[in-house]
Amino acid sequence: MDSSLSISEMYELFIEKQRQNDRKECSKWLYRPISNTRFSLKIGQPKLDCCDRCDKFQIRLKDPLLSHENRAEIEEEFQLHRIQG
Repeated sequence: MDSSLSISEMYELFIEKQRQNDRKECSKWLYRPISNTRFSLKIGQPKLDCCDRCDKFQIRLKDPLLSHENRAEIEEEFQLHRIQG
């Protein structure tokens, strides 16, 4: 799940999906406690301070189709980024 999603955004996505499937909707005050208990959602600050660019590097490095050459290049860019802050 995208870490940038808020409860409000998740609720809006839920309502949109319910409408697409011709299902009943619920109010936001009911959605929040159910989503927290049934899906173990934890909303809060990240434990580590990261930037979007670091996250993108890490995602790219997890690509199983990434060639050895490209991996080395991305790792080098990532290390340079981390040094420069």
